[in-house]
Amino acid sequence: LMQMHFEGIPIDVHLLHRYEAAVVEIVEALNNAVRAHLGPDVNVNSNPQLKAAFRNIGINLVSTEAEILRRLNHPAAQTLLQYRKFKVILGTFIRGLEKELWPDGKIHPKFLQWYYEEKGRRGSGARTGRASSRNPNANNVPRKPLPIPQNLNLSQSTLDLKEINLRDLWATPEGESFTKADSSQIEPRTTAMVTGEPLL
Repeated sequence: LMQMHFEGIPIDVHLLHRYEAAVVEIVEALNNAVRAHLGPDVNVNSNPQLKAAFRNIGINLVSTEAEILRRLNHPAAQTLLQYRKFKVILGTFIRGLEKELWPDGKIHPKFLQWYYEEKGRRGSGARTGRASSRNPNANNVPRKPLPIPQNLNLSQSTLDLKEINLRDLWATPEGESFTKADSSQIEPRTTAMVTGEPLL
């Protein structure tokens, strides 16, 4: 983990910028699509305004949480869910990653198993002992690609992407490739090795 931090993880910066331009366009188009259903003045980021706008079209919502919107058989609800997904992708993952890029074109996450900066904070990772990191959180990248919505008026360059797959942003140094390894049950197995527990 220390080696990964100091050597850094290369990022496909060109693809990152393509994704950013595409997702900005998608977020704007979805924002407009929600307003087309709920009214041109509604602020799609304001829960009180959304509840009032849904009430105006005959739908009383207890809240605008995703679980409730998923149950609604209305295009405004489904479009709003899409808008929120892409907004998170843009803010948390694309711009969050961009903010943490070093001049070498790499990210250098701080893995909390060994790194800690606050007094008294132990570098133990997640509460369960799993690997975790920050600046950026490299352990929390969505696994599934997000398809580009086909029902919006989007530029050809955005449509050509077909999907936003954030894991494609991880690049390999020249002459190297990725290997996928399943670390299922790594914690109890490691514990068994360290403690010599015979059953495990």
